[in-house]
Amino acid sequence: MNLKIYLSNLLRDMQISPKYLGYIYLEAIVLYTYENRMYLKSLSKFVYPQIATQFQTAPKSVEKAIDNAISRAFVKGGLCCFCRENCPSNKEVISFFVSKLAEYGYKWNNISVSSYAKWKTCKLLKKIVDKKKDICYTNHALGV
Repeated sequence: MNLKIYLSNLLRDMQISPKYLGYIYLEAIVLYTYENRMYLKSLSKFVYPQIATQFQTAPKSVEKAIDNAISRAFVKGGLCCFCRENCPSNKEVISFFVSKLAEYGYKWNNISVSSYAKWKTCKLLKKIVDKKKDICYTNHALGV
């Protein structure tokens, strides 16, 4: 599985919908900043204009589209890993996804495929257990 597919799955897991233009920009920016993490320090001065020229739009449009996609995902309950009341900034979300890609790249390059399958299975089982806990907690809170 390559990085782009992994990133697409990760974005969808965080409920960032591909129907928003910000999804495409976010995907491009994360892959771009993954190559050189120094770009994270200059998103609005260097990265947004670079992506804007790639997609033939204005840098401010790129920033707003990403912000819109992030805020919609946050309202839907996605981006739960940030555990806060207000919506995370573009830079925080981009940094998070870049770090996840780096973590994935490290694990993929340094473990065998069977170990990766075990790791993925454990991750899926943890998701199922967490969902069951949420359902039990909700039922308990509702008195069901």
